[in-house]
Amino acid sequence: MNSMLNNSNSTNRPSMSNTQPAPDLTYSHVLMGIIGGMCIITNAFIFITIVRRKKLRTPANDILQSMFISGFLFGAVYILPKWTNLEYLRWPIYCSLSGPIGVHFTLIFNFHQCLICIDKLLALRWPLKYRISISHCKMITVIIVIWLVAAFAAFSPLMFFRPISNVYCIQRSRDVEKEALYLKIIYGLVFFVPLILMVISYTGIIVIVNSRTRMDRYRSDKHIDQNFFSITIKTAKQMAVIAGAFVVLWLPFIAISLYAVSNPFALFFQRSWFQPLFETLRFLAFSYPAINPIFCAYYVNSIRKALYQDVGRKLTVVKKPPYSNTNSTNLPLKTTSQSF
Repeated sequence: MNSMLNNSNSTNRPSMSNTQPAPDLTYSHVLMGIIGGMCIITNAFIFITIVRRKKLRTPANDILQSMFISGFLFGAVYILPKWTNLEYLRWPIYCSLSGPIGVHFTLIFNFHQCLICIDKLLALRWPLKYRISISHCKMITVIIVIWLVAAFAAFSPLMFFRPISNVYCIQRSRDVEKEALYLKIIYGLVFFVPLILMVISYTGIIVIVNSRTRMDRYRSDKHIDQNFFSITIKTAKQMAVIAGAFVVLWLPFIAISLYAVSNPFALFFQRSWFQPLFETLRFLAFSYPAINPIFCAYYVNSIRKALYQDVGRKLTVVKKPPYSNTNSTNLPLKTTSQSF
């Protein structure tokens, strides 16, 4: 993500002096490479699992598929090319676009967290109406809107006040006030908007649980309500874990970034301790798109069962016992006909 701490100058000329890393940045490059690789692997793996199985292609899982695509692109198009490639400053256009690209995929990924929470709340609050009205077409329309809104928010500096050049890498304009306002808005969209919607959705689910609990006291047939109650509790736990990870990984980075935007001159004298702390918190924040698919794979029952089935088949093939010596004269023909 583009930050005021990326470079000291608003315009970076492609030269050997600014493409060679400082010795203490090698560790940073390695960690970013690990995070980028994890983003690619985890998001691609769960995405392929959903696509391969027809039963998993539901409107609700359309959200997950779109989110995993953005997480994959976040690692493949942003983290690895920018944070592990020491020569990226030699690519002026990509260097200038790298900040908005990172913001774009981060916004998309976090906006999908909002959509997931809202979708679960609606499914629990009005289950019958939700099943009748939901469709792939409606969900894909909402997803397209999210991608477009995120693109407009991320690339708005290039439209209004930040120039782009095919000769120099320009990561910030000279208009400090507009850049600071842009970053504050982006940090709000990246963290505070998803957090507020998560809290609202989680509160709504808790209200549903409490209301159903009170209703159970006056009902004689509780079979349906108990099943609904169990599903609601599982959903609440899932949202609590995802929201908790979101806050733990993103809040420190957002807080220190807002501090940096609000006190740019004070940081000039505190850079010795601030820069390592900032990079550490950035590692944590950027790891969220890599960790989130693991949570989804564990807490979404349909995906978890599909993964267990795939692993079970592979283990069955690996542990398949060899043929016994009985009727050994027929073994070569049988083995040959079924070999790969």
